[in-house]
Amino acid sequence: MESENSELKKLVLGLKRATERSNSLGWSFLRGLFTAAGGTIGLAILITVAIFVLTKVPDTNAVGKFFHALANIINRNQH
Repeated sequence: MESENSELKKLVLGLKRATERSNSLGWSFLRGLFTAAGGTIGLAILITVAIFVLTKVPDTNAVGKFFHALANIINRNQH
């Protein structure tokens, strides 16, 4: 019984330390930094794929004309 109590105390103290660490300002800052970086990279990839796919739309309608013009502007600025 005594060994179970000491084991339980160790587990509770470990949980308390982990909770305090995860709620600290440094960890919150790092989580925010990585969340922002991941969101930015993901959005950049999503926009790139969307522009690539939408430029394949024929330019017979307004959406196709808009994305072809956008692709031309991007290509012109890269050279």
